[in-house]
Amino acid sequence: MLAEGGLKEVIIFLGWLIDTRKFIIALPIDKWKAWTNSIRQLQQCRTVSYQDLATLISQLKHVCFIIPDGRHFMSNLRRMEAIARRKKHMKLSRRALDDMTLWLEFLDSAKAGISINRIIFRKPTLVTYSDASERGIGGYSPSTGTGWRYEFSQAEQLAFTLNCKEYIGFAVDLFIQSQHDESDNPFPCYLNRSDSTSTIGWLRKSNHDAEEAPIHNKVARFLARHMMEMNACSYTQQLPGKENVVTDSLPRDFHLSNDQLIAMLTSLHPSL
Repeated sequence: MLAEGGLKEVIIFLGWLIDTRKFIIALPIDKWKAWTNSIRQLQQCRTVSYQDLATLISQLKHVCFIIPDGRHFMSNLRRMEAIARRKKHMKLSRRALDDMTLWLEFLDSAKAGISINRIIFRKPTLVTYSDASERGIGGYSPSTGTGWRYEFSQAEQLAFTLNCKEYIGFAVDLFIQSQHDESDNPFPCYLNRSDSTSTIGWLRKSNHDAEEAPIHNKVARFLARHMMEMNACSYTQQLPGKENVVTDSLPRDFHLSNDQLIAMLTSLHPSL
């Protein structure tokens, strides 16, 4: 307590540089350099030992505390760690290498400093809703007044499962609504309400086999990069299907024109 308990504006605590004047948490330079070099070496040799992979996973778990989106990209590495435990060495898959490229971006972001606004529970600055059907995806936000919908082609309808369509709809909706967000908050906080429990869970992590479900990782990478670009955090909330009236209609009623659909929805309640 005598050594570390005094009042300070800047302190390294549990391996993180905390700057209360800038209101950021950052990865110290020495750790950033060491962990970045480890990833680059693995990318070059493409063959990894169990011990090296286990060490890297332990380091990246540390980063997940301040970049929650990173948790989604631990699954491939952990799956490969389990294989390496038996074989002692193994070759990194293409998707594991892609995840490592994204981890380099995460580490750069952590070194520059993550705003504390992005990692604490806050009141949302933008609320948005999304949904999907076999035919398409759609979403709207009462915060922006923007609604959208997209009808899948026959090939797209067959290519994705319904849960995967829900996840794609969530990512697209978050991107669209952020572009129409007129609030001046430099660190926006998005709340997406959905009746899909799978989508809510996949926002933070998933256990998909990347070979069998490659689209999930592609959507997750797109979403993670967008959130870093916006300096934003996001949350989800379960919404009973019977309350999801607008987003039930958007991805289903493609027989209605935009004007007809808007007229029908706004007639349901003055708030719409």
